[in-house]
Amino acid sequence: MKITQSENPYNFPSARMKAAPAPPTTEKSVPATTSNSISLSGEALLITHLYGGELNPPFETVLDTTKSGKYYLTKADRDLLARIYEFAQEQGAAPRYVTSLARELADYRQFKNGALLGSLNSGDIYDIEGHQLSYSFIDKDAATAARILNGEAIKGSALDQGFLRYLLDPGYSAFNICDFDFLEKVVTRFSTTGDPEVALAPHFQTYQRHQSYIEHKSREILNPLALERLAKQKQEATGQNPATSPSAPRAEKSETLQDIWRRSLLQMVRNGGWQSSLATFLSRNRPD
Repeated sequence: MKITQSENPYNFPSARMKAAPAPPTTEKSVPATTSNSISLSGEALLITHLYGGELNPPFETVLDTTKSGKYYLTKADRDLLARIYEFAQEQGAAPRYVTSLARELADYRQFKNGALLGSLNSGDIYDIEGHQLSYSFIDKDAATAARILNGEAIKGSALDQGFLRYLLDPGYSAFNICDFDFLEKVVTRFSTTGDPEVALAPHFQTYQRHQSYIEHKSREILNPLALERLAKQKQEATGQNPATSPSAPRAEKSETLQDIWRRSLLQMVRNGGWQSSLATFLSRNRPD
C-alpha cells in the first residue's frame, strides 16, 4: 500500500508496507470442550488478546500515528470481534487468527477506512534499481479471495464489505497478516446469507503464518529518475556535457524525500525486514 500524497498532511512515505512473513510461527490452542479448559467471554478474550488486558480501551477518530490502530476500531467492530474470538474459542482455534484479522481492520479504520491509502499496483512503485514492481497473492490465497468476493456470504457479511474488498485486493494487502482460509470461515459464519453452522478444521488449533504474496518486477528499468541517472552516467562516460547535450533527457520531476523512503522501504521488505505494516513501523515507539 501507499499513502496517497493528496491525502497525506503528515508527509508520510508513499508506500505502506508489510514485511515478508517470518518463518512460520506456531501457537497452539486447547479446545474449549476439554474438561480442564475454562471458557472466557468474547469481550474478555478481546481485552486479553488485542488490548493486552487494558480495560475500557478508548475510541479514537482523529488520525494520530502516535496511537495504536486498535483504538480506532468502532464499538460495532469490537462487538463483532468479541463474537469471533468466542467462536474461535468454541472451535478450539488459536486466538491469534482473530487478532491478526483485528489488526488488519484496525489499520483500515485508522487510515479513514482506507481513504488515505493507495494501491501498490498503481504503477509508480519501483525497486532501488528502478524496476517497476507489482504484487499478487499466491495461487491458494488468490483462489480463496475470489471465493469470498464472489460468494453469497459476503452479501450479508457482518464484517464491513468495504474492508473485505480492501483486504482481498493485493494492491492494498499484499503484505497482510490475516489468514484467508480463516477469514473465509468467519465471513461464512457471521453472515445473514452464510452458514451459522460452519466449523473450523483442526489445523486452526495451531497458528501458522505464511508468505501470501508474489512480487513481480519489470525486466526494464522504468523509473524516470533512474533513467535520468543512467543517461547522465552514460554522458559522463562519453565525455558529453549533460547540460548542453541536445539529447540529454529532462527530468519531469526531482527526487523527493518520499521517493527515497519508498525505495528504502521496498528494499527492506524484499530483504525480509520489518514484521509489521508501515503504519505499525511509523508508530513502533508509541505505546500500545
